[in-house]
Amino acid sequence: MGFFNREAPVRVAEEVLPEAPSLEVGVDLGSVRCVSETAIAELLLKDDDLQQRLAAASEGMNESLVQDKLNLLTGAYRVAAAITPTLHNLGLALKSTLRLVQPLDMYVQAEHERNAFCLPSRSGKRLIMCLNSGLVEAMSLHELMSVMGHEAGHAILGHGKISRIPFGHPNFSFLEVARLRALDRRQELSCDRIGLISCGDVRVSCSALFKLASGLSDRWITFDEAIYAKAFDDIADLTEIVNVAHADASHPMIPLRVAALIAFGRSELYAKAVGLSDWDLAAADLEKTIENMLAMVEPDFTELETADDASAFNRMVVQGAMLVVASDGVVAPEEVSWFRSQVKDLELDADFLERIVTEEFQKQTLTGLEPVAHILCAKLSTQKRAGLLRVLCDVAVCAGGILEGEFRVLDHLRQLLDIPPDFASSVLDAAKRNATDDTSDDNPQQDVISPPVDQPAKPPKRDVTDDKAERTKIGDPLEVVIRDERVRERSRLVLKDRCDDLRRRSVPATIALKELAAWVITASGPKGPLTQAQARVIVLSAIEAARQMKEQLGLTPRTQANPLSLQIRQFGLATLFRKGQKVVRVSDDSIVTVASVSRTRNVVGVSEEGAEGQVAEVEPHELRKNPTSDDWPVEFTFA
Repeated sequence: MGFFNREAPVRVAEEVLPEAPSLEVGVDLGSVRCVSETAIAELLLKDDDLQQRLAAASEGMNESLVQDKLNLLTGAYRVAAAITPTLHNLGLALKSTLRLVQPLDMYVQAEHERNAFCLPSRSGKRLIMCLNSGLVEAMSLHELMSVMGHEAGHAILGHGKISRIPFGHPNFSFLEVARLRALDRRQELSCDRIGLISCGDVRVSCSALFKLASGLSDRWITFDEAIYAKAFDDIADLTEIVNVAHADASHPMIPLRVAALIAFGRSELYAKAVGLSDWDLAAADLEKTIENMLAMVEPDFTELETADDASAFNRMVVQGAMLVVASDGVVAPEEVSWFRSQVKDLELDADFLERIVTEEFQKQTLTGLEPVAHILCAKLSTQKRAGLLRVLCDVAVCAGGILEGEFRVLDHLRQLLDIPPDFASSVLDAAKRNATDDTSDDNPQQDVISPPVDQPAKPPKRDVTDDKAERTKIGDPLEVVIRDERVRERSRLVLKDRCDDLRRRSVPATIALKELAAWVITASGPKGPLTQAQARVIVLSAIEAARQMKEQLGLTPRTQANPLSLQIRQFGLATLFRKGQKVVRVSDDSIVTVASVSRTRNVVGVSEEGAEGQVAEVEPHELRKNPTSDDWPVEFTFA
């Protein structure tokens, strides 16, 4: 078949365009899609509730991401036959090989990161492909053809319609997000197949993947796809290293992708797609092989999938309520009444009430609830778990208030259920209001106050006065940041010193938050006083403080489809930088220009004046933003 022909070199002369067999007439590229991709997609589509939540979470966000990509093209070079004939002809070859009916518009963007994307135009009548210059320079024409085919596959197969939902999103359970990631990984394998069809040589497709994974150039590589594929066998032998963290990966590991491509190149599916008459692997056997590969390196959630979350929910309510009412050593009559009204078939005799207040019972009950909480955290969204906590808060306040012991137990259960402190505070406040109003609550989950995914629940507004002093009018936003529960004590001390300095210098509140954010970025370096995780927390708190200021000043907050706080949670502090802005390089206090921002790698590309073509990638902490400049995100602006 020619796929492992050792006489055929991987590298090709740049003048020679790839000649791959065209897709057979009448063959739909959707037919080479991984069967397991289709299976997961169909499973997700059957869940109407999940689809509604995905639609709500994606509202405006997909449009924003598409627009972000299209905005990149304003500064990109549109491939023209007269200037770059080889690239132009490569696009024509791709159209011919894949029998694309839509026109293909190609762009090249001056970016060192080896990346590319392809998406349909708004009308759907054209395909728009953008290649980073770093990718074009690193790949041979054959390899570039494979990458282009892969990216075109995403557009052709309709991928990217679901926004990336992060783990910890309050409206989605762990298992739901894990399924979405599993779908992402299988979509990549489907598009790898289209990449192979595009270039016609499995060695070339595998070589392109290896270059993307290693970052190496032809100077260092003598690639052998069979040897590299064996790396997957070595990884599969270490299945004990695979844990829940691997569920977050949107792409399969490269050795697996190489092994899957080799299998596809030997398969009936590939042969029929390009008009070959022989193959070594039946289509059904190919899909079984791929699933076996994935099973070796993906976490096994079978036990969680089959666990009864309704039973776990009820057990947490009943046993959690027992812990709450017994935490102070006495079960009040009001608490007994609550149990009798809410829990049927439970004998509340004197012996039972005496037993649940013992330390041994409480310790055993807490230990027994740990696996129950594990199931609930995996199968229920944060919002639904907060509803459960609301029930337990109702138990605590039914006797007239929350004692210290009850609060301690509630906080322990909150941690078991992995509910953020801001959610828990909102739930507890709702329970207190309900008790104060003396209203009945047949469905306590309906009153749960849940903050948006991108920001913590806001503290109560400060009083607004007519005092001329700005801080008197809008409160002290720095204090909002200092008092954030997520800031660790050691970080809080450093943060407080910085805020005190801003106050001593009488920095206007509208500037103080930006100066604080600029300091936090530089303070998150290896030798700085803040960890990167704590730096993110403080910047997120500063964004929330700025939002409160706007409300108190009567300003309408400008919002984005993909809010800055959500981007910082997903990618990091590089999100605060914008292409074209001037910043200070901390190492030598020189002024540099931001040439590129890679959110996925959390790095910023900068260039010196007069050397715009020379871009150096640095981490955010190596740069200092100007708090008085106009190039801050809208969340920090008060115009």
